[in-house]
Amino acid sequence: MRLESSDKAFKRLIGIVLIGFACILYFHFARSSAKTPVPIQKTSLREPVGRIALIIDDWGYNVDHCAYLSNIKSPITVSVLPSLTYSSKIAYCAHQTGHQVMLHLPLEPHLYHETYPKDYILTTDMDERTIEGVINKAMANIPHIVGVNNHMGSKATEDREF
Repeated sequence: MRLESSDKAFKRLIGIVLIGFACILYFHFARSSAKTPVPIQKTSLREPVGRIALIIDDWGYNVDHCAYLSNIKSPITVSVLPSLTYSSKIAYCAHQTGHQVMLHLPLEPHLYHETYPKDYILTTDMDERTIEGVINKAMANIPHIVGVNNHMGSKATEDREF
């Protein structure tokens, strides 16, 4: 029974993500075509016109979705938070099913209410040695990573000195 509700939740999540991408694409092309007309270029049907990357983040809390990864034939990337109970297992599962894995690195936001362990979130007041240690620990916890994206992080990403 739990698997059925997880299946419905996962399908709903994918649907929401796809609707979001469709809205982004619609508004992007609607705005760009309103500003300046783009000349029509002849292209072969075999030539790629553009790319969309689908990244599903905040994974590592459970392994329930791992069962669905083998059913997803489209290329997706699973972005995994470090040091959670199932972080390593979900990264391994994603890799084994042919999907890319990214480290979903926690960066300091302007405001958050959750409690995190010391040195889990990279903060703007950390020295280089501490930052390097946190990143190395996170990378060691997530196998098969091909890249990094940020979790939260509004304050850290806005800080030019960071």
